[in-house]
This record gives sequence, structure tokens and C-alpha cells, in this order.
Amino acid sequence: MKTLQSKTKTRHGFTLVELLVVIVLIGMLMAILLPALMSTRSTARGLLSANNLDEIGTALHKYEAAKGMFPPSWYEPDVPNGNNVDGWSIHALLLPYVEEVELASRIDYQRSYSEYTAGGGFGDIVSVDGTASHLTASRVPIYVSPDEPRDESRLKNGTPNHYPVNYAANLGTFFVWDPATGDVGGGAFAPGRGFTSSAFQNDGMSKTIAFAEVKAWQPYARNNGSDSSNANISNLLNVVTPDTAGRLNTLADVADVQALVQAAHGSGNYKTNSGHTEWVDGRAHQTGFTTVFGPNEKVQVDVAGDGVLVDVDWTNWQEGKNRGSETADENPTWAAVTARSYREEGVYVLFLDGGTKLISPDINIGSWRAYSTRDGGEMISAAEQVR
Repeated sequence: MKTLQSKTKTRHGFTLVELLVVIVLIGMLMAILLPALMSTRSTARGLLSANNLDEIGTALHKYEAAKGMFPPSWYEPDVPNGNNVDGWSIHALLLPYVEEVELASRIDYQRSYSEYTAGGGFGDIVSVDGTASHLTASRVPIYVSPDEPRDESRLKNGTPNHYPVNYAANLGTFFVWDPATGDVGGGAFAPGRGFTSSAFQNDGMSKTIAFAEVKAWQPYARNNGSDSSNANISNLLNVVTPDTAGRLNTLADVADVQALVQAAHGSGNYKTNSGHTEWVDGRAHQTGFTTVFGPNEKVQVDVAGDGVLVDVDWTNWQEGKNRGSETADENPTWAAVTARSYREEGVYVLFLDGGTKLISPDINIGSWRAYSTRDGGEMISAAEQVR
């Protein structure tokens, strides 16, 4: 008698249909999880950026304790370099207080920072691995955001010459400095002048921005050499001046910036990607920001008149430009240099009391400007107060 044997065959692997189903399910999971993962990574980088600002805040108060005042935004050296007075930045002055004592020890702050750049003759550094560079090309970690896509030296003739900065000092709403009168803007910091804590009594340090995030490699225009009789500058001055109710709510017209940028472009004073790339340079377009425009606002202008829009900054005159001679230029500095981050949710700022907050692009422009003044006496509504 024969034993019946099962003819059922053992299956191995997946059918094509099953494999396709698995691939579709994996794709769906990735579509769900990837945005969350990217958001988590962005949040983590944002927190690291906020931590850098915390450290800068600590350094500011160490400086104030040692010197009796906060540092200026632009420190004027005794020795001009040629026809320019190339003043050191607040970032350079803070070096001893951000654990960069050795780097600071190599600087003679009475000489222009440009003497430490390529061809300047000072400040060449050789690292322990044998790498030689100029002092100005040194990377100061606390000044570079983890979000910065071009964490690299800016070159001059193929040689590292400068290093970018992603945290800028608050220079106020628009006006920065008039060398003819000595007047300075209303921000937390100003060229050639260090403020004591009493300068912030009316507004309070907890309501005055010290530093904010900025993008490096920023296109900008400079050196129009105009004064307030220029219609575009006059228009911008009007929008950052409080009205009779004490508000600063008037929006700036990008058309005014476009006219100023195009004029500078026509005279060869437009730079495609060098704003906020020199941490040593105390000028507004390198280590400062103003509040003409809101955080992360796109200031898109047709620079060359070819229909291509570029998100730009503008400054009327470089601090110290052509001031190394007897016929020194005395043009005032106004600046429309916007605080920007690489995150859509907003810009991290450091307040002068040491608090670090994320400011949404949706903040009322008047409140944003009020936070940039040290002694404006503005009232900020409960809804707009940063928590």
C-alpha cells in the first residue's frame, strides 16, 4: 500500500506583487518620517546656534565687568592702513572672553585689522599641524552657526584671507554713525563708543537685542556717499522714526533700497557674496545688523536691471572709509542690513540681559524695531512681547 505524499511545495522569497507592496509601504513611511527627522535636525541645529549666542552673552558681561562698559561695534585703531581706518569688530574685542586668549594675544588693536590680512605683514599663524594662515582667516567656532552651508574661509587670490560670522551686533534701526558730529545710532552697540549699563535703563536690558543671527556670504552694496537729502535715504529715515503715538510700524519700501543698491552697483560698489564674511571687520555690513526690515524678510531687488532678483543688504558708507588722510571723508553711515537665519521658523536673538529667544518673522515690525533701541522708551504690547 502506497503512502500518500503531499504535493505542496515550500515557498521561498516574495512574489513581485508582495515586493512592490513592501516598497510602497517603505516609501510611505519615509514620506512620513523624513520631514519629522529633518525638522528634528533643524531644531537641534537651532538650539546649538542659540547656545553660541548664550556664550556671546556671557562674554559681553565679562567684558563689561572688566572694562566698566560694553564694547563698541567698531574700535578705531591709532594707525590707519593707507587711506582707510580699518577698525576692529566687537567680535575681535570679545576674543579674550570667548576662550580665544591666544588669538587675541597676537593682535595689536592699535593697528588696522587689514594689516593682518593677506599681504598685510602681520599676524601670520602656524598651527600645530603645520598649517599656516593669516590671523583674519582663523575660524572662531562660537561665531559660526551650525546651519552655515559655507563654513569655509573667504579666499584672496587663492589664499584663505577671512572667515565668516553668523552672529551680528545690534546697531539700531537705520542710522549708525556720523563721524562729522560724533552722533551714533540707537542700537545696543555703536562705532567708537562703549555704553555703560545705565544707557539701557529706560528700555531695560531684557528688552534690548544685543546680537542676532545673520547669513554669511551675503550680497550687499555700499559707499553711495549720500546724505539725508537723498530721497531714498530720507524715505527710509521716515519709516524708522516714531510717529506721534510712539510707534515704528511703517514698513520700509524695498524700492528705496533698490534705487540705492543700483546706484552703488553702477559705481562698482556691489559685492555678490562677501557680506558677513569678515569677523575682524567692525563695519555694519560685516559684523552688524539693523531693523529696517524684519527678521528673515527677503529684501529682493533687481540689482543689475536684468530682471534677476537678489536678496541684498545696503550700507551708505563704510565706517572709516577714506578717513586716513587730512581730507577725510565724513559721510554718515546708514545701513539696511537684515537679520537672517537658514530656518523658516525665525531668527535667534540674544538680549542684553543674556536671554536667548527665537523671534518669528511674523513679529510686528514696530516691535522688532523697538527691541533694537537701547533708550527709545517704546511701549511693546503684551501680545508682541517676546517670551
